[in-house]
Amino acid sequence: MNYNTLVITSHDQVFLDRLSEQTICLREQRLDYFDGTPTVMQTVEAEERVHKEKVVSAMDKKREHVRLPRQGQS
Repeated sequence: MNYNTLVITSHDQVFLDRLSEQTICLREQRLDYFDGTPTVMQTVEAEERVHKEKVVSAMDKKREHVRLPRQGQS
């Protein structure tokens, strides 16, 4: 199989979404690869952030519950 790669940069999100099959994002001197369009990548990342925030919040609530003394106990 012969693969061809073309790197395109643009501020036009619609153009990139119509053209791309894979998104490569340069962040903190690292390349992050994503199979899909830039818009889908941003949506997935946003969903992951929300999920992570919910998990952290749930863990914080559990920690607080463990720290609180129970009624009738010192």
